[in-house]
Amino acid sequence: MRFLVVLITFCVMSSSYAATLTAERNVEILAVDGQKYSNQILDTSDFTLPKGQHQIVVRYSNSFPKDGMLTSKPYIFNIQADNNTTIAAVEIFNSYEQAKKALETGITWRVTNQNNSVMIKDADILSGEGFLPYHDIEKLIAKYNKDEGIISSSTADNLAITAQGESSDYSNSAPIEQLIKVYNSASKADKKAFRIWLIEQDMK
Repeated sequence: MRFLVVLITFCVMSSSYAATLTAERNVEILAVDGQKYSNQILDTSDFTLPKGQHQIVVRYSNSFPKDGMLTSKPYIFNIQADNNTTIAAVEIFNSYEQAKKALETGITWRVTNQNNSVMIKDADILSGEGFLPYHDIEKLIAKYNKDEGIISSSTADNLAITAQGESSDYSNSAPIEQLIKVYNSASKADKKAFRIWLIEQDMK
């Protein structure tokens, strides 16, 4: 698996530069690429990540003065991060009943960057159990990815750290040569998993 992580690292790093991800009002980012992301509702700070495809988990939360708080279940889907990218709920809910109905039927999300604006309908919802069903969001994401057959890497920073920790045999080679060396050294299972991952990237 270590070899697979390194291979994915080279693919990500070869075409990735910094992009910013921002959640608009009443939207909370819970996780990015399988890693828990701690932020607050209405927080204006940006989350920096490499440009490209990322798996994110978000939820809608809003407090209505007379009726109380409404919070959706976590939604999981892929986005294309490019420069300044924002995530928002398409509808603006002006009343508790309106928001409650939307949470029952499903929220449509909008992902916007300088190149386009994408509507995401029927995004999958993570299911949890117990008193705090979404406390271990990373575990839920891992289970979801396993059930769906998704090969999910962690954030690019973590991947880069893993790659840098590999043998120095790779450090003095050109990127394509490094990639070939790592691939040839990988197990049959890791090679197969990596080929599946490449096909999935081509299909996006």
